[in-house]
Amino acid sequence: MISRRDMLLLSGAGLAMPSRLLGRPVDGERKFLFIYCKGGWDTLKVFTPMSGSSLIEQDAGSTEAEAGGIIFADHEERPMVREFFETWGHKAAVINGLEVRSITHERCRRILMTGSGEGTNDWAVALSANTPLYYPLPHLVVTGPAFAGRDGSGVVRAGENGQLADLLGSAARRASDQPVRPTTDRMAALEERFLQSRIERFRAGASKGSQARFGRQYAEALDNLGILRDRSDSIVLDPVSEGCRRSVAEDAKTALTCFELGLSRCAMVQDLGWCSGGWDSHSNLMHQDWSYDELFGYLADIMGELEVRTGTSGRPLSEEVTVVVMSEMGRHPQMNSAGGRDHWTFTSAMLLGSGVRGGQVIGGLTDEFMGKPIDLASGDLYASGTGLLPNHLGATLLTLAGLDPADVLGSDAEAILGAIDP
Repeated sequence: MISRRDMLLLSGAGLAMPSRLLGRPVDGERKFLFIYCKGGWDTLKVFTPMSGSSLIEQDAGSTEAEAGGIIFADHEERPMVREFFETWGHKAAVINGLEVRSITHERCRRILMTGSGEGTNDWAVALSANTPLYYPLPHLVVTGPAFAGRDGSGVVRAGENGQLADLLGSAARRASDQPVRPTTDRMAALEERFLQSRIERFRAGASKGSQARFGRQYAEALDNLGILRDRSDSIVLDPVSEGCRRSVAEDAKTALTCFELGLSRCAMVQDLGWCSGGWDSHSNLMHQDWSYDELFGYLADIMGELEVRTGTSGRPLSEEVTVVVMSEMGRHPQMNSAGGRDHWTFTSAMLLGSGVRGGQVIGGLTDEFMGKPIDLASGDLYASGTGLLPNHLGATLLTLAGLDPADVLGSDAEAILGAIDP
């Protein structure tokens, strides 16, 4: 059991919520699980099977295939890709030809996730900040990046080594080099009375200004921590390793549990590829094969978990959660002298699950490996259409969340409506 004193130690972990987010979780608000593949994946391995152009060097042994409505690059080294699309392709929308307009990792990562190279919220933070509902852990970063502007208070990191679990379980205090004296029942009761009196004083006497805001946020933070205390036994925050790699599926299960309990709206899980070596393959492209095979195995596990878990609405979690799979850049269409591929400004993303019009590939690449324009309304290729940028991905996610993208991204924000199930 977590004491109130222990809970106060967590107030610096990002658990206070903006004061406008009131109420409690209610039926059916869509949630978002982000799977970020760090380093830049080779889309030719799966998402963009291409041949017939002298500028594009396809994998030896790779063939174009179709399963579940998805056209993909098939290969004997990536059997889980075919198996996944055969089972779940009808729930998947692949988006090809997203242009990030950079070839440096950090800038591409920020542009893909925020639509801008500046200090703005990423899609997950924006989704969490613009909700009428109340979540103690609005955006849970199990592993991976997060970019927050004014809404950083809604981002909670589990910690690469399970630090949030240590805080919830008081292990952080026990690990201190300072002597810690156990709290007596009498002292705990006095602490509780003191805290309650502070809260009541703020509520009674602070009606406006910064003191009122502090009072509301202070009370909300304590309320958040009380919810976590009551439900902490249901959440496994410790990382799970599988040999040389951390299990993406187990990290995702942490996020799904928080979705089940109404604790989070968004979550981020990072995939570091085969043996945690990253996806930045400037040599030995076999690592991309192994990374893709593992990734799609993890995705199959996640989709299966969504089917058997129950959301806050009482319906299967698969009806409440959209999975977003992405990597910050693609790889060059030709091999380099080291047998790998260098950075490329066009990448792909994949949407899975709730709200997604599945069984389709949106967008494409030219013979020069540049993005083709599409009709945003239908998702079809259209010569006079729109070239896809990260803002289109963000606007699509905001639309899936029931938000007006123009309110968050500006009046020129347009969603890929063809990716959304009407």
